[in-house]
Amino acid sequence: MMSGNSATIKIVAILIAGIVVGSGVGYFYASSVYDPQITSYKGQVSTLTGQVTTLTSENTAKASEITGLNTEITGLESTVTQKNAAITTLEGTVAGYKTQVTGLQADISDYKEQVTTLQSQYSTSNGYLRVAIYDMSMQFPDSMSIGMTGATTGTSATEDSGYMYGVSYNGDYLDEYMELGYSTSTTAPDLDAKIAERKATLSEYTQVSDGIKDTTINGHAARYEYVTITDGGVTTYFVYASWYCDETDTVFVFYRFASTATSITSFEHFADNFYCHIE
Repeated sequence: MMSGNSATIKIVAILIAGIVVGSGVGYFYASSVYDPQITSYKGQVSTLTGQVTTLTSENTAKASEITGLNTEITGLESTVTQKNAAITTLEGTVAGYKTQVTGLQADISDYKEQVTTLQSQYSTSNGYLRVAIYDMSMQFPDSMSIGMTGATTGTSATEDSGYMYGVSYNGDYLDEYMELGYSTSTTAPDLDAKIAERKATLSEYTQVSDGIKDTTINGHAARYEYVTITDGGVTTYFVYASWYCDETDTVFVFYRFASTATSITSFEHFADNFYCHIE
């Protein structure tokens, strides 16, 4: 017969054995029910993880593509900016050319007007052309072609300043040239200095002179000088003159050359027939 303690130990042992057996039975039951679900979930997680990896890779590729496109856009924008700048420059150039053309057209118009004026105001007499313009009257040999130009290159003659000139050719060679420059001035200049200034345009040649002399032109004191230049065995004859008209406040400088000594007699004829103010 067991004592009370032995009986208690046995009961406890039986309870523990039951708990262990029950736990084992429960575990195997749970495993048989949830393991397939866990496996399924793991498969789904793996699939989703793969999809996320694929999408991440695609997103990276798209981001790289967008970066490339943005770079191309930036390049195109830069090109457009450069093209626009070039167009602006060309437009400015074209505008400049248009302005030049307008200026040239105005010059041509002025020249045509001057030629028309000259043609309408000359008459011939004894081998000379008498030309009247801007209240001046002068004579040129009728063998000469006559023109006018401004005081500086590319400009037109005006009432205040300019050059009237005549030229004649012997074949292809310039045979005679006559020029009258005029400009307004409120003070009388040094006439000898004006002659020296005109002579300076031929300073590279040796100019032989017989000295500056006095004369009168249209009642005004004038100075003149005959010069010869010999170059390559060919002698050319020059005459320079200058005077001041105090009635019109105008300085005149006369210049003529010819292949013969006719420049001397031509100047004398010019001086006798020039009027700086037509009454």
